[in-house]
Amino acid sequence: MLTSRRRWGTVRLACLYVNGGENNAVLRYDGTTGAFIELFAEGVQDPVELIFHTDGNLYVSSAVSSEVLLFNGTTGDFISVFASGGGAEETEGIAFGPDRNLYVTSEATDEIFRYDGTTGSFIDIFVDEGSGGLGEPTWILFAPQIDVPEPGTLALLSLALLGLGVVRRRAA
Repeated sequence: MLTSRRRWGTVRLACLYVNGGENNAVLRYDGTTGAFIELFAEGVQDPVELIFHTDGNLYVSSAVSSEVLLFNGTTGDFISVFASGGGAEETEGIAFGPDRNLYVTSEATDEIFRYDGTTGSFIDIFVDEGSGGLGEPTWILFAPQIDVPEPGTLALLSLALLGLGVVRRRAA
């Protein structure tokens, strides 16, 4: 991690992490200048998706080994095979869901697999082959659910605020 000393303390500067593809590694670049820093995590056969999780570690999907590998998020040292099995083949996209479990796309079987987010143990096939037209899934993303008020609620709120403004003007 790059750091910069400032008058008010140390500021962490962002790094850019890239799946090295044919290098079988995760590459790290300076997030400000784009200069190459190092091979950060090595020994990944065809790395595809990279995720830094809340535990600070790096999770990398390997399309060739059909595994999700776990690396130390600071040093890049290999920790373990985090998730594998259940029938997943050519694992590509990975995402931690709102339930804190790990979801993995299996491009060769056209499925989404779910693994325990703490242990990496296989739970189930979350989305079945071909469901909804699913074919060769590569990347996945859980988006936050945003509650949008009904238009009638917004209209009532606007009228209430307008009325409050009129009352305040008359009182003044």
